[in-house]
Amino acid sequence: MDTKIALESGNLASWDVVAPLDMTMEDASPAKTRAILIQFPACAEFSHTFDYIGEYLIRATLAESGEVQTFTVTSKIIRFELRTLSEAHRTIYFDALHTFYNTGQEEGELKFGPAYMSLQSLLRQHLYGAASKDCDHWHDDAGILNHHIGITWQMEKSLRMINPETAAHYWDYTIESFDGVAWYDSVIFDDNWYGRNSPSNHDHVIDTGMWAYTRVMEKAWLFSNITNPYGLLRSPWNTNPTPFLMRHNKTLGVLGDAYSAFPQCSDFAELLSVGNSSYAEISQKVNGQLHGSVHIMVGGHWGLSSKWDEATKALGCVADKFLLFSKSLWRQGYIRVPALCSSDTPAEECRSTCPDAILANLTASEVLSKSQFDPDFFGAHASANCNEMEMKDILSEYGLDTADLLQELCSIGYPGEMFSSAAPQDPLFWPLHGNTERYVQLLRLLNDRGDFKFDLSWGYDHVVSTSDTHIVCDWSGVDTDGTGMPNCTNAVCDGHKADDLLPFSGLLPDQGSKLFTNEEFVSISAPSNIDLPYAYDSLQTWNGCQNASMLTQAGVQIR
Repeated sequence: MDTKIALESGNLASWDVVAPLDMTMEDASPAKTRAILIQFPACAEFSHTFDYIGEYLIRATLAESGEVQTFTVTSKIIRFELRTLSEAHRTIYFDALHTFYNTGQEEGELKFGPAYMSLQSLLRQHLYGAASKDCDHWHDDAGILNHHIGITWQMEKSLRMINPETAAHYWDYTIESFDGVAWYDSVIFDDNWYGRNSPSNHDHVIDTGMWAYTRVMEKAWLFSNITNPYGLLRSPWNTNPTPFLMRHNKTLGVLGDAYSAFPQCSDFAELLSVGNSSYAEISQKVNGQLHGSVHIMVGGHWGLSSKWDEATKALGCVADKFLLFSKSLWRQGYIRVPALCSSDTPAEECRSTCPDAILANLTASEVLSKSQFDPDFFGAHASANCNEMEMKDILSEYGLDTADLLQELCSIGYPGEMFSSAAPQDPLFWPLHGNTERYVQLLRLLNDRGDFKFDLSWGYDHVVSTSDTHIVCDWSGVDTDGTGMPNCTNAVCDGHKADDLLPFSGLLPDQGSKLFTNEEFVSISAPSNIDLPYAYDSLQTWNGCQNASMLTQAGVQIR
């Protein structure tokens, strides 16, 4: 895109645009030059498209005096809200994204260079963090922001190797509610965008549009240490044998997990309107309130036994708790997943279970208690505005008991990709996190200007929630094929401490194989960091807010 350049005085000048010292593209070698790229005759203003990322020298020779003035301009990748892109640029983006989904690691390195990271490589990276058996190294604690900023950055580098005219554009999901559009009718779900939010076929496979039958890697045990029993590149506990991208707009029969809309501008603005916040508070809000619901609403969850058909009508906003509880039971060793299921193994014979040998004559209530859960927990951890029945009352109302509850938790069912550790399999994963990153960038910018107090001290404001368990399970030396149980304690999961290393290399030109700590990455991802290669089209403009302004919605006055 063109950038307008002029002197503040408005004087006429002739202009030289001098290339960056390290004029690089992601797949090109540095050209150690300071060549003049283009010259403009005497004019008060000129426009130029800076084709490379980096710092350019601008030389202005005043027409009247001959005085030479020099200054620098930094060129960055610009990430736009998807709806603001021209049709041509949106086509470029989706074509590149589709190529990314259909180009494996080996082929990608041959076509685009050794720095290319395929979808499968990034998905594996996410699985290693989020589907680890000891704890979740990416979510539910302080590392949530860094990990998702980092993986999106890596994806963007691959995307721009495919086509340097695009970027990791973002989705401002506050717009749907502001425009009065039902969340499931968003243009995002058009066939030529990201595909339907709830395909009508039995398996919930996206079967129309450019993402129809997007494949999940098969025989993935040759590629990843974490797969499902069928060898699909999925969470181990997601035993679904269908090798395609799936979505469902219901969570155990509850439309949108009882959310009526995606997070709205008011959800973001209320935090800003207080006048101060902290990295710890915002990290927790980003993990849940400000973006987590979108994963659940888009992914969905299905596959309960028929005895729950009537009871699901009463689940309301506790529906998502089933899967979240099941994951914790799996980490604590109560749920066991078949190590291997052949391609012709019926799905019902490859479901997870809680074997009698593991339960060791414990009652269902005792298992739930030992694993720090009980039926009351469901109701106690529903959202604040949820008035649904508590689980103990649902069980009683529909002729079920705690044993039925445990049995269902143990069999898990099937989540769509977005409501699982394999969320990057869904192309909608990639534009989702930019919206929260630009919100955090806005807070940091306002803090730098003295208009908002934002404490960047490392931390996380833990809350009582289904997934925020503080439980870390040590499986070392445990015979997972037998009845051995892990040693589970309350601790901070690796990946969430200030000095833990993030798994992202090659983000910056001079980084090489060095890995950054969480605290280092907070500094690197600051909007004021001149070396950060990307920026957002706007931090203050939110088209889902009053007057399209986050500051207006929050009632914040800037100096």
